[in-house]
Amino acid sequence: MRKVVWIDRRGWKKVSLVRDTDPDTAAPQGLPVGPPDLSEVDCQEVLKEINNRLVDEGLLEIRDLSRQPNAITQAVRAAMVGRIVSAYKRG
Repeated sequence: MRKVVWIDRRGWKKVSLVRDTDPDTAAPQGLPVGPPDLSEVDCQEVLKEINNRLVDEGLLEIRDLSRQPNAITQAVRAAMVGRIVSAYKRG
């Protein structure tokens, strides 16, 4: 068995296992391997959580970033990482 990276019709990269003798074009019918389907992540909830964290941190204008240059990264990470880990666990 070997791994083949392919792109589905929606533009998402996928990885599938196919037999060594199968052509790469057989990848959509192969055995899917991670990452999990992230389309199940509720983007509106993620955006709301990021917004609320930025408000809680007082990041209301560009000048506020000079006080906390890593705050945006931290807000995005806090909102996304748990959801992605959960997708792996469900998958």
